[in-house]
Amino acid sequence: ATVRFENDSPDGEDRSVFVDAVSITRPAICTGEHDLELLGQCYKIYLGQQAHAEAQSQCRAWGGELAAVQTAMENSAVRRRAMARGLGGLQRMWIGLRKQGSAWGWPDGSSTAEWEFSNWASAQPDNESGDEECVAMEADGRWADAPCSSSSEVMDGTACRKP
Repeated sequence: ATVRFENDSPDGEDRSVFVDAVSITRPAICTGEHDLELLGQCYKIYLGQQAHAEAQSQCRAWGGELAAVQTAMENSAVRRRAMARGLGGLQRMWIGLRKQGSAWGWPDGSSTAEWEFSNWASAQPDNESGDEECVAMEADGRWADAPCSSSSEVMDGTACRKP
């Protein structure tokens, strides 16, 4: 089969390109229930209010961890997928970033410094309550620190990731 890509040129000259069609088959990385496949990782977005411990348990039951969002592309894709699933307004969802000593790290043990990407909201992290060691992604994709241990601190969604 041949595919024709047309190029509309301002001078009216035909600059169409013909390419033989090629079929590329790639094995699926993500099998089973997932919302997004990106960079060899599978993501699942859960909606519903949960405390951090419940969110972490839900991700582990799925076979993953709270999502490590280590690049701008991942951050944008996870946010867009969560919005498509119904997260919006002033809602927030748990991600996997957590304070480990004096640094912020992901479930795989890497730090934000290693990935050279962070997306903190203005004036964040602020540790306002004195025990804000976990992170939630806000509807605009920015991050805010939040208490992990409080069962009264609930988010409206959870982003999970597994290889």
